[in-house]
Order: sequence, then structure tokens, then C-alpha cells
Amino acid sequence: NPFFVDEVNVYRSAISSEYGGRVSGVVDIKSKSKIPEKMHFGMGIDMIHAHFDFETPLWKNSALYISFRRRITEIWASPTFLSYADWIFQGSKVDPERFAANDLEFNDLFAFNDANLKWVYNLPKDRFELSTFGTLNKLNYSTALPNRNAFVLDQLDLKNGGAKISWERDWADDLTSNVIITNAEYDYKYDMDRNTRTVHVYVRTY
Repeated sequence: NPFFVDEVNVYRSAISSEYGGRVSGVVDIKSKSKIPEKMHFGMGIDMIHAHFDFETPLWKNSALYISFRRRITEIWASPTFLSYADWIFQGSKVDPERFAANDLEFNDLFAFNDANLKWVYNLPKDRFELSTFGTLNKLNYSTALPNRNAFVLDQLDLKNGGAKISWERDWADDLTSNVIITNAEYDYKYDMDRNTRTVHVYVRTY
């Protein structure tokens, strides 16, 4: 979520060991961690999604950040969305123009949602953070021929979530320690149904 991001660094070579020995490259996205001076609330809508973001100081050295995005493509398949879909699905069987079709024989859904929550507590020598995020992406692509009692159905669900607890301490001007505990979960689910043939694929990683 761009409204939750504070800094982005891209490393193509000479990658630090803190990133776990990655070889091809790293995109390091850091969320906001500074204590805001006052409460801020924002919301908006564009050609693809609606969003809101909220940040507030809780007390002198602590702050809370919340953000959420949700697609609006089930309400309106905008020209921007169709342009993105045409680029994303090029070379595949998905026809982006179908998302704008008003035909009862089609039942297509392309959806995404994400949410972020973060609490920070900064002291002169210590910094504590607790953060969590979750994403949900769906692609349902189906065609029905009622007169022939035939249908084709593809369903793809992608879920990704995680949480992090960190404690950073400055012991001296040139000595800093950082303790991080993280957990991440990724779910991939795909169902394909062709009248009498059904395929199910389910992958979960932690």
C-alpha cells in the first residue's frame, strides 16, 4: 500500500547479509515509523480501488498507523483497469474485455484487498515496533452455456499475511543491536472445473 510506505530501496548487487543471502536482487520496502505531530486521516478513490489511511500519536513517544485498500472493479471496470488487465493477462486465456461485459453467461471476478497495522514506540535509546499485514487476491473466470448444460470454471485465491515484532537499541554511538521476530504465511489455491473434470491445487507456506 503506497500510503503506508516511507522508503523503498532496490539492491541489484552487493546485497547485505541482513537480507539472508539473496542473489538476484532485493526490494526493501519500509513502512512509516516516525511519530507524527498530529492525527491524520485520509481517504480516496481512483479508477481501480478505494482506500483510507490513518495515523495518530498515542502519547509522546508512540504512534499508530492503519491503512486499507479495496478494489472497486466489481462495481465498474474502468478503462484504466482494463488496460492493466490487458497487460497482466497478455498471452493467457483471460480476455480482459469480459470484465466489462454485461452478459449473464459470464461470472468473472478480479479482486484485491490489503490491510496494514503498525504500532511504534520510540525512546532515546530503544525503538519498539509491532506490525502486521494481510492481502487477499481473487480471480474467478467462468463461462456457462445454459442451453447446452456446459460450463468452464477457474478459481484462483492468493492470501498472504505476516507479523513482525522488533526491538532496536543503541548501546553506543557505533554499537546497535536489533532483535526481530517475524512470521509469514502464504496460501495458494486453484480450482479448475470442466463439467466432469475437476482439479484442485492448494499450497501453503510459512
